[in-house]
Amino acid sequence: MSAILSIGTSNGIFVLGETPGDWKLMGQGLTGRQVTCIQPAANGQLWIGTDKGGLFHSSDLENWQPAVNELSGTGVYSLVFHPKQSKVMLCGTAPASLHLSLDGGKKFQELPSLRQHPSASNWSYPEPPYRSRLHRLFLHPTDLDVVCAAVLSGGFYLSGDVGQSWHERSKGLGRLVHDLAGHPLLPGRLYACSPIGFYLTEDLGESWQERSHGLAYLHTGCLAVHPEEPNIVFLTSHRNAQGGGSIYRSPNAGQRWEACEGLPFAADLRFTCMAIRGSYFVVATSKGDLFLSRDLGSTWGKIRTGLAPISCLSLITN
Repeated sequence: MSAILSIGTSNGIFVLGETPGDWKLMGQGLTGRQVTCIQPAANGQLWIGTDKGGLFHSSDLENWQPAVNELSGTGVYSLVFHPKQSKVMLCGTAPASLHLSLDGGKKFQELPSLRQHPSASNWSYPEPPYRSRLHRLFLHPTDLDVVCAAVLSGGFYLSGDVGQSWHERSKGLGRLVHDLAGHPLLPGRLYACSPIGFYLTEDLGESWQERSHGLAYLHTGCLAVHPEEPNIVFLTSHRNAQGGGSIYRSPNAGQRWEACEGLPFAADLRFTCMAIRGSYFVVATSKGDLFLSRDLGSTWGKIRTGLAPISCLSLITN
């Protein structure tokens, strides 16, 4: 199979593999659970976070084992593996806090300095139960002591000592960051989506520039950056949190945006997440639809429809 697509929904996880002319169901599980994040591991396991049940992992995509550790029963919203040390994991939870594992997820310990930051007393989530979430984590591609975190709602934070201390770098960006991404070819650059536009920094958040020219709506939700071309960026632009928008593409890191044609539009439809690898560009919706483009968003085909609302994707290509 040339591509494997893992799909996190409000009713479990589904894994599809591409076959000639179709996508075949390879595995599924955790029915009834809200999947919040997906992360493949170097050993072939697939790890996922859930909104109430902590972490789960699988080696065969059919049997999903709970990770019995300090995070059992906790809402996990972000998960990253260290690129040089495969057993080192960081994950973000709700209420917003950071946890570290040195043994591949068997045990976690909280790194409490983020939760103890002076601004933490003002963190909240805009919907019940109003608990803030550490919903995005990014490891610097060359300086692995540097960790970036987006707290919803609480802003952007940078650590230069693997989470032992933190500096808020939200000035010019605001404190409601919907999505955050970096790029290995430009270590100082970060991209951020917010309800007031798209923002970019070239100095790890020391300063942020708004780049929203061409967007129909400033309410931007999720983004993806081309893995080989850091100036090619995609994001969602909606009327409001309920939907009514489309996918937009920029060839120049957000200096100009253009709409990707051929996708559905509805006031109650949101494009919730996206993934890009090689010639595959996949986007998902709040209605449980999956769309695929092979030409960077110029034309689209449908992979699946009728799934539960989709919250996260992971795409692996050969």
